[in-house]
Amino acid sequence: MNNTATKTDWKRLETLSDDEIDTSDIPELDEDFFKNAKFRDEYKREELGKGVRGKYYQAYQESHNLVLLEPEIAKAFPTDEAVNNALRFLLSIVETSSHLIVPPKQAVHTD
Repeated sequence: MNNTATKTDWKRLETLSDDEIDTSDIPELDEDFFKNAKFRDEYKREELGKGVRGKYYQAYQESHNLVLLEPEIAKAFPTDEAVNNALRFLLSIVETSSHLIVPPKQAVHTD
């Protein structure tokens, strides 16, 4: 594949599982698409089976969270990987330091 003309990070993409790849901006392929599609010689339409619209929708919804970042945050963390790394780091700090915090003693009343 000739990938020199794209901005896609192909090496990173190759390391992701199908579930990790965001395909939300790709339109569903309908019957009209397949009627007009020109397949490579190695692909046979009849071998691909029938597509099912929304087949993976529920699984996608359950495994993905979408968070809107404010512009200054998005500038500091421009990729999902940067955001996840920062949050993992923050979690490690919280987990490490939470045992250092001593809760205030309960007042003892002896009336």
